[in-house]
Amino acid sequence: MIASMTGFARETEQIEGSELTWEIRSVNHRYLDVSLRLGQVFREKESLFRKILTESFDRGRIDAQLHYHASAQATDSGRLQPERVRVLREWAAAVQEMSPESAPLSVAEVLNWSGVIIADSADPQMLVDQAQVLLQRTVLSLQSQRHREGESLGVAITKRIVECRRIAQGVQSMLGEIEAGFRQRLLERVAGLDSTPDAGRLEQELVMLLGRTDISEELDRLLIHLRETENVLARDEPVGRRLDFLMQELNREANTLGSKSAHPATSAAAVDLKVLIEQMREQVQNIE
Repeated sequence: MIASMTGFARETEQIEGSELTWEIRSVNHRYLDVSLRLGQVFREKESLFRKILTESFDRGRIDAQLHYHASAQATDSGRLQPERVRVLREWAAAVQEMSPESAPLSVAEVLNWSGVIIADSADPQMLVDQAQVLLQRTVLSLQSQRHREGESLGVAITKRIVECRRIAQGVQSMLGEIEAGFRQRLLERVAGLDSTPDAGRLEQELVMLLGRTDISEELDRLLIHLRETENVLARDEPVGRRLDFLMQELNREANTLGSKSAHPATSAAAVDLKVLIEQMREQVQNIE
């Protein structure tokens, strides 16, 4: 099943009166780009959370944020972190040296700073374990959403594939008529000349001109690419890059079809095909 690269998931867990919340946003991106925002308690375990995300997704920009809100009871029984206070004092002194008019930090501001007080009731390892389980649950929720949107994208692309095939097969059925009309127009022009050209030479020139405007190979390749696009959509793996390549190939064939056109019907078909292929390409840009 194909998956979209856009989505949002949010999961919350209550732990001993405190609250853990993971929020994950994903948007389309050429590669996999993971960004994490963690509280002070969890920063040492960033590699653990990043590993879960990189193993769960193949493409897209993934922005994950972990919120931890300690309960009032836990805050009242918290422990002061002297090292954190010392670092804050050094930062404040450096700022005041660079900007003497800056106001000094108040006690309340120091106490409210992240990581200065750690609740006694909050076991850091237990919090990390719970955050890991909650992240996996949030990832599953996001994957489910991305697959649902991917399914809708697949339906939209399939509809356009069917329409492209209808147009291409319609042109194929007209090739004999188009070639006969082209040959007739050329013969009528030659008949209007004052001199009579050599019949053998005339036939050679006709064959060369018809070869330059022959679009049967382009139509065959276009139908092959459409069939391959359907096959790729049915795969149970990330297919975004392959679909992007197929859209380039389809667009190349449609452009060649238009440039070699010698009939209004084929010109109109080329334009319609390019519009449909561009619509598919825009959808493919969002597929993982």
